[in-house]
Amino acid sequence: MRLLRIAVGLVATLGLAARAGIGPAAAQEQPAQIMKVSDLRPGMRGHGLSALEGTAVHRFDVEVLGVLRGWSPQGQVVLIRMSSPLLDQTGTVAGMSGSPVYVEGRLLGAVAYGFWWCKIPLAGVTPIEEMLVARDIDLAPAAPGAGSRKAQHRDALRAKSAALWEDLRRGHRVSRDAIRQALSEMTVPPAMRESHRWGWEDMPEAVRALLPGPQAATMVPLPVPLAVGGIAPDHYRAMAPLLQTAGFFPVQAAAAAPGQPGGPRVEPGASVGAVLIAGDMDVSAMGTLTMVEGERVLAFGHPLLGSGDTDLPLAVGTAQAVVPSMLHSFRLSSADRIVGRLTQDRDSALVGRLGEESPMFPCTVNVKGAQQRTFRYRIAGYWRVAPFLTFYATALSAVRWEGEGERVTVRATSRISMKDRAEPLVLENSYATFSPMVPAFELVWMPLEALALNPFREVQFSGVDVDIQVDRGLRVAAIEAVRVGEREVRPGQTLRLWVTLKEFQGEQHVMKVELEVPRDAQPGTTADIVVCDAAGALAAEMSADPGFFQPRDFDALLAAIRHMPRSTHLYVHGTFLKRGLRYRGEAMPRLPSSVTNILSFGTESGVVSPLAEDVKLSVQTPWVVQGIVLASVLVRDTRELGKLAY
Repeated sequence: MRLLRIAVGLVATLGLAARAGIGPAAAQEQPAQIMKVSDLRPGMRGHGLSALEGTAVHRFDVEVLGVLRGWSPQGQVVLIRMSSPLLDQTGTVAGMSGSPVYVEGRLLGAVAYGFWWCKIPLAGVTPIEEMLVARDIDLAPAAPGAGSRKAQHRDALRAKSAALWEDLRRGHRVSRDAIRQALSEMTVPPAMRESHRWGWEDMPEAVRALLPGPQAATMVPLPVPLAVGGIAPDHYRAMAPLLQTAGFFPVQAAAAAPGQPGGPRVEPGASVGAVLIAGDMDVSAMGTLTMVEGERVLAFGHPLLGSGDTDLPLAVGTAQAVVPSMLHSFRLSSADRIVGRLTQDRDSALVGRLGEESPMFPCTVNVKGAQQRTFRYRIAGYWRVAPFLTFYATALSAVRWEGEGERVTVRATSRISMKDRAEPLVLENSYATFSPMVPAFELVWMPLEALALNPFREVQFSGVDVDIQVDRGLRVAAIEAVRVGEREVRPGQTLRLWVTLKEFQGEQHVMKVELEVPRDAQPGTTADIVVCDAAGALAAEMSADPGFFQPRDFDALLAAIRHMPRSTHLYVHGTFLKRGLRYRGEAMPRLPSSVTNILSFGTESGVVSPLAEDVKLSVQTPWVVQGIVLASVLVRDTRELGKLAY
């Protein structure tokens, strides 16, 4: 049976090669003999291969300078000096990651490391012996791992969301921007935030312009150029910082051209990488192919996202040019055609399988404003990147047609379709902002992230459609103050609140809202009252779980996401402590005082917690509401208050 599967896989690979213009020799190419690091001596010479311009693979000379042990996560890196008419001018080029290096006709490994600000082509080579470890992992039976990685993300989100809500309850004012920043930190996958960090990007720009940075004396993995094509320079510059924050090295490149017969071959030295977005905008992370072994290929010599098991479209590409730079020269390249899928993203290499398909889903964005425009994309469906990439495509669609910096009110609707579910998840909201990209965060990124990380079932997205209506002017009102009708209340009483709202460049308005105090509220306790906008309400909902509540199953999660707070509503959230306590998660409201005291002073931490009831209400307004104000009231026993006059 195993031989049958191998034979079927080989036939499928050869069939793809014939259709995609990959020569049979390339599809079945066998690797050269391996040069072991233990056999190296300083001064040994060889050559390397890399497609630095066009699709043709160019040869460059190599001299071995030594072996650096303990330098990389894999344990050792071979230091080499490269030489060619181009490399002598540019130094080591970002995008060469994976370029195979041969010494005495044997494959030594892949160019993978370099120095910032280096004026000569010095590079570090990941030994092929270590790259083959990634191949062996791919050959082994798949081990369950995605579930545990998703669980780690969920735990991190839960802790951060709880901390955010606690900050809201303790402070008097928290800006909307601060909440968005905190929510953004919750949703960006940690690996994306930390991978390929430059280390000095947090310094002031004026200082960075004068200093080479600490990496000047440290060998680091070569940055992987994230080629962004199909957009104007102004729009690229507006969005590039977002990609840098996510851990990428973005460069503007030409849009990918349709694959042509006789185009780039799948061979050592060819430009290869992961296709992330295709269509009206192209985004691909491009490096170089190291080795072809049957239906498997090795590339890069270092990780892309460091995700371990992965599932991204694998493409061969075309290099437009090499851009010399004092900081780090880089290659402009773009994906030409998809030839397989990446399955491993390990410390020592990327592993791909030719002839296999990686899921991608369509994304359509309709922008209506001064004009109407529709953008169409295909997004890589891998759970770790799909939410961010869909957000990026949606946000850029709005920005590149309507621009940024103008006062606008945006009404947006998103429809998220999933395989095996007949009806899409539909979300809508309104926003007053200076950037029409804002809806993409709350209506695209956050729900996709919650769905991708959900603990109930695997989700495959089958499509995302977004409608964005942009109107000039800010129809917004800020929460200025709240006045509490009674500072001391009794259980069962109606608490009256007067909320002052101030229109942008307009009048003040006072709204009266009433909140019912629970009949079993504990006398002698203080209740926190939060009057807030949709962002504050969303933070409260996320405090229990990154799925916005703590759903019991997948349908409950969908229901929670559908009830996303509306920006045109004013929200009031009161937390009242109740009689009794919660022991091991079970509510015990009628315990005698003696038992309550014994349990409350127990020695087992985390077992006993206060019993509380959250009372919430929302009031629709004609504006987009912004701001958060806190108040508090004291719950008194009726006998202590006597008769209250109203």
